[in-house]
Amino acid sequence: MRRTIIYYCGGMVVDFHIEAACYEAFLRHLRKEKYHDDKELKKARDVLESYVRCSTNKRPGPLEKISVCYVWHYFNTHVAADHRIDGDVMIVDLDGTGSTIEYVAIQDIRLERSEERI
Repeated sequence: MRRTIIYYCGGMVVDFHIEAACYEAFLRHLRKEKYHDDKELKKARDVLESYVRCSTNKRPGPLEKISVCYVWHYFNTHVAADHRIDGDVMIVDLDGTGSTIEYVAIQDIRLERSEERI
């Protein structure tokens, strides 16, 4: 099963995909006390934001992969209903300043197309 995190940052969008083997390796090394740590979530988001902002065509490295795994795991296993997201996650920073970050289920995103009439 492939897991996905989409990061939207002020108009820039990057899809991060993690294969099952990578996620399973991550789980083997994740300490239980770090499972739902908000500071760790922020660190992971900062890593992904930095990657998005650098506008590179390079593939995500090990740090980005670990960060994607952490974000996905954080929301998909959280026991608090207001923190739980089932399935793939989108990180939304609408204006790109980092002042307001939202996490939403990708399955809940509905994009509307604006139709121009001539």
